Amino acid sequence: MLIAHDTNGLPVEAARDLPAGAFSCPACDGSMLLKRGQVKVPHFAHMPGTECWSEAESVSHLRSKNLLAEKFRQLGYDVQLEETYRDQGRRVDVAVTIPAWDRGSRVAVEVQDSAIDVETMKARTRIDRSLGFIGTLWVFTDKRAKVLLDVTGADIEVRIPNEMLWVDHRYRQGVFVLDLDAAAVWNIELGPPHVRISEWYDGDGYGQSSAYVPRTIRCPIRHAADFTLTSTPGRYPNEWAVVFARRRL
Repeated sequence: MLIAHDTNGLPVEAARDLPAGAFSCPACDGSMLLKRGQVKVPHFAHMPGTECWSEAESVSHLRSKNLLAEKFRQLGYDVQLEETYRDQGRRVDVAVTIPAWDRGSRVAVEVQDSAIDVETMKARTRIDRSLGFIGTLWVFTDKRAKVLLDVTGADIEVRIPNEMLWVDHRYRQGVFVLDLDAAAVWNIELGPPHVRISEWYDGDGYGQSSAYVPRTIRCPIRHAADFTLTSTPGRYPNEWAVVFARRRL
């Protein structure tokens, strides 16, 4: 984890110059150790044997959250890493408040570094809206979406995982991939229109059942984007799709 509570119960970031002290987990109140090193990302870790609903994360996941927070802050956004909501069992990877938007609109940015069940994504999106976020922006790491970065523009068939199909289907904006080493973000358009599996939606636009099957497509197209967040009307009433703005050529 990148965030812990100090002895006053206030959130502190592992990457900051912190004095020695006791730290606790925002999710379970368990004691945490601050770990720093030459190679690893500064982070907090639970004491051995601690049980907590908050998941452990990969190095690339931690690096991705740090990079996003840095880029958003450079743009003047108010950023809170790992904003935790205990009652909902939810930890938002990067919570962003954009002062220039209506009443300081808040966006939940979720980094995806591994496979995830589509129903879990729907549940998290639903919780985020209930918490007052205007939208959830899903960002895939270059580890999870490596195949898309490797073959964009080539006449090669690519198998698209369920979670990426769902993001493209729901928001119709392609998928966003974070290139960690280049500190860049890409918008991947999933090639020509492909067959999308039907899904029944309720009045709020949340699927009740799904039959997504990984699809094979050709020639995904890569567009350079920047870290500026913008919004566009979603597929359903009172819903907004939050995206990274494409770079102007």
